[in-house]
Amino acid sequence: MFTRIKRAVSFYKSEDKKRIFSTMRLIRRQYGLSGMLRAIRNKANGYPALYKMGGAPGVAFDAGLFGVEMEDRGREILREQQAELSPAEIAAQIEELETAPLFSVVMPLYNAPVRWLEKAVGSLRAQRYANWELCAVDDGSKDRRSLSLLRQMMREDTRIRLFCREENGGISAASNDSLAMAKGEYIALMDQDDELPPDALFWFAKEINEHPAADFLYSDECKVDAREKEERMFSCFYLKPDWSPLLLANHMYTGHLSVYRTALVREVGGFRSEYDFSQDYDLALRLSDATKNIRHIERVLYYWRIIPSSAASGGKDFARVSNMAAAYDWYRRKKLPVVMEKWFYGNYGSIVRPANPKVSIIIPSDSCENLEMCIDGLLRKTSYKNIEIIPVTNSRTAGELEEEFPYVGQMRICRYDEVYNFSDKCNKGAGVAGGEILVFLNDDVVPYGTDWIERQIELLCYPGVGGVSPLLLHEDSSIQYAGMIVGTPGLTGTAFNGVPYLAPVPNPFKHALLRNISVLNGACAVLRRTVFEEIGGFDAVHTPNAHSDLDLSLKLIEKGYTCAYTPYAVLTHIGNHSWAEKDKADKADIYCLKRWGRYLGRDPYFTDSMKYMLYTDFPYLYKIYSPENLAVPKGPGARDILFLSHELSRTGAPIVLKDMVRIALENGDFPVVLAPCDGPLREDYLAMGVTVILDESMQRRSPMFERFARNFDLVVANTLVCHDAVELLRGSLPPVLWWIHEGSFALDSMAGSLPKTLDKNIHVYTVSDYTAEILSRRGFNYKHQNLSWGAADIQLPPADKPADGPMTFVVSGSIEKRKGQDILLRAIGKLPEEIRAQTQFIFVGNPLDRQIYESILHDAKKYKNIRYLEPMPREEVFDLYRQADCILLASRDEPLSVVAGEAMIFSKPVITSDAGGMADFLRDGQNGLIFHSRDSAALAEKIAYAVQHREEMRRIGREGRKVYEENFTMAQYRKNVQRVLDELTGSDCRRQ
Repeated sequence: MFTRIKRAVSFYKSEDKKRIFSTMRLIRRQYGLSGMLRAIRNKANGYPALYKMGGAPGVAFDAGLFGVEMEDRGREILREQQAELSPAEIAAQIEELETAPLFSVVMPLYNAPVRWLEKAVGSLRAQRYANWELCAVDDGSKDRRSLSLLRQMMREDTRIRLFCREENGGISAASNDSLAMAKGEYIALMDQDDELPPDALFWFAKEINEHPAADFLYSDECKVDAREKEERMFSCFYLKPDWSPLLLANHMYTGHLSVYRTALVREVGGFRSEYDFSQDYDLALRLSDATKNIRHIERVLYYWRIIPSSAASGGKDFARVSNMAAAYDWYRRKKLPVVMEKWFYGNYGSIVRPANPKVSIIIPSDSCENLEMCIDGLLRKTSYKNIEIIPVTNSRTAGELEEEFPYVGQMRICRYDEVYNFSDKCNKGAGVAGGEILVFLNDDVVPYGTDWIERQIELLCYPGVGGVSPLLLHEDSSIQYAGMIVGTPGLTGTAFNGVPYLAPVPNPFKHALLRNISVLNGACAVLRRTVFEEIGGFDAVHTPNAHSDLDLSLKLIEKGYTCAYTPYAVLTHIGNHSWAEKDKADKADIYCLKRWGRYLGRDPYFTDSMKYMLYTDFPYLYKIYSPENLAVPKGPGARDILFLSHELSRTGAPIVLKDMVRIALENGDFPVVLAPCDGPLREDYLAMGVTVILDESMQRRSPMFERFARNFDLVVANTLVCHDAVELLRGSLPPVLWWIHEGSFALDSMAGSLPKTLDKNIHVYTVSDYTAEILSRRGFNYKHQNLSWGAADIQLPPADKPADGPMTFVVSGSIEKRKGQDILLRAIGKLPEEIRAQTQFIFVGNPLDRQIYESILHDAKKYKNIRYLEPMPREEVFDLYRQADCILLASRDEPLSVVAGEAMIFSKPVITSDAGGMADFLRDGQNGLIFHSRDSAALAEKIAYAVQHREEMRRIGREGRKVYEENFTMAQYRKNVQRVLDELTGSDCRRQ
């Protein structure tokens, strides 16, 4: 509750108050008082205000309100991007660039308003990347005030250059004069009244350094209001896909900020006056013909000013004519005969086909009712007549269809009496089809517009297009599918789901635009027969039902083909297919992680920024990271194991889980690591060849998480913090190994959330007897076994330090009450002065408790023998151990200290409290020093003893090494883990 209140207060403070209250009024008018309260609760929980409200029965969609949600998210994205690097960090990166390309900013001027021109040029002068020049060309302006301003600026900044045309020749002529002035390797197009954020040119320079062959680069953009307020309002965020040639043919999406290689622009002829007001669109289309080296920078790097005369406010409707003409010229160059159609959002060329090839419509189904509805809809609402309809169905249904449709000469039934297999049915249907074009159609899809076939097969004439899917609607005319995207829960998701088909959505990237996509929709996918056969059709073995469309689409992309979405073909998807046996495991998603992992992390046609702003089906963080060196087992008996970690920090429990993942990998299993938040261990896992998924829903008891996890052979849930996932998987398909590391502190905070009883598939393992006793004392009588961690043996050279120097004590671990650093500080204060003078205490760890952290800093100034170090990589911590004379743990609660185990590896003596599992392995004065927990005086005595008996402490360290060798070696850990994994998965095979 406190977290929600803090979140709500933070949101209220950070946002414009008038807009908050205006939005609340909109929501109350649309959804009533209860809806407004629900929206407030959603925001307090970190969700969009309209989360789970848009689909309420009887409630009309409010496009304006939906736009408010998108604008909020767009502003959040912009804030985060601008805060990502400080000016100092950008300056440091600029210094490290191998090349510093000169950007020539092309800026045609005509009666430029002084106010806005000053801001435009001022934003250039404020660039953190300094290697630019402004090539401004005035096109015979009658208002000369802006020229006086520029001349004054030229005296102040030699990078600003101005050429004045005597007569007005139009924007292309002025742009060509600017191009002639350019000395830079790249030109950047900028309007006279717009602005760049200070980091804009830096990101382009960085991208060019990383991709030196780049000829054509573009960024995301937004609009900025013309009101001079303390905080300007940014809106209309245009978050763009990576290079999408189909989208550019339909709509000028690359827009601002665009940067082009100067030599290539000159080579294609520069700007063309016959396309004035769309000259940048025409240039982008021609450059896209001349190069494939096109890069998208996924950042908002251009502010388009909203003033009455600007296109940003819709002030240039007349530009649509030249826009259509530029698009028509692109079709002409591609030798595609078209009839141009002016749609509300797009410039569409409908291709004139020389012939009407036969189209085979393949419908896999065993439902006579659905097939009758589907076939009847096809016959009544399909204007394209050269078709054949191929139901792929069992013999009983086939007989019923023959009785129902004896008059349909276009129907050819393919009998299929095997166990339902969607992919195999599609392949069998394709095998009997006589058409040049194949349409794979669900039995619950019917045409919305009669030209649905023509509109799809014409796209197969576009260069490189291998498959097409249409716009699919729900029965209420809201969108069900407007392009599928990867990297969402369930691996794939549908863009713009729930948005009304005909409602104007206030964002430039709309469902109403032709574009490249990553995944065709299996409910309706159109391919040429030759292409379908070339890629081997559907995979009936690995994706028999789920992800059949994902696998088919990525096979197309792997072969170099393009998948296309068209909004100009529209069908109604009455209901989702019901073939799935939801109570059984389905390995298709795990297969796709293995086979297609490199495609699943980021969708180039629906970027992470676009997902955050536009994909509202799922409110939680979700991201797939698949390594380039993905380790996929090839031998028999490999197990798919899902490892759940509460975090990816380089701390105790996550580190020992990483060792378990490595053991599974070495066994030849396929491990996947899933955590609710990111951390430095992600890079470690990727280096190992292990897929990492960030999924906040793991802690939200989400059915999406459960459906994914149930398909593994085993789930390993690390720590008590994973209790939500464990409870969700109770009674589910896979066995769950719940590995509990915590002690009393964690149990005190989570006791009310933990299940009192567990189902048979949940197997509890505790890291020590200490943890088991704590659980039992709290009333959690889980049947359990012990599974302690192991640590790899490491040999480090001895530290080069004087024997009579101060004795160094290292205190490693997160700064928090549980770790007891405050007890240690009090003990240091109780040391006799002559003892304290012979000591040095080094604290290293993440400061979770602010009060203890500040106490460490305070005492560091007071005593001079205390140092605090920020968290560091494990290798650097090991080097710190090498410098140490003793490792000190003052914990109030420590089930089995990894730090103590690492100290033993290096033969470093350990001083530890008795509140933890490690005390069970140590004997005071023999192989360690043990003091009573929370007793700072007793700890002070142990420290003093260590200082006074250094040689004895070295002997204790050597004895501690024996404790490690007897209990915590990696060989022992590997053997125990292998045994447990085999027991839980029913495997008795030997692992190498």
